[in-house]
Amino acid sequence: MTASPRCLIDGVTVVVAMHVIDGAQLSWSPRRCRAMTAQETLHPMKYFDPSEPAVLHDRATDEIVTWTGDEADDFRRSSNARADGAIAWREFVFDGWGNVLGG
Repeated sequence: MTASPRCLIDGVTVVVAMHVIDGAQLSWSPRRCRAMTAQETLHPMKYFDPSEPAVLHDRATDEIVTWTGDEADDFRRSSNARADGAIAWREFVFDGWGNVLGG
């Protein structure tokens, strides 16, 4: 068993989950990542561009989710903006996002 890749994103160390079977990476979908430190700053969801890579905070589980942008079309079609500024999509309730490169 190999260690899960880790990266520092907006001051949060996250464990990145990937699906690999017989050496081939499967199609990506948003995977939950366990935050190793507290998330300090997030941008409001109204400024989130689903076609760009990001990290998202899922309020439902209080976890950081990595986002590559591959699910942008489905997100645009089926997400629901909430009165409190969060966005519900699938089982997630996203209430903030951060840039992958820390900006």
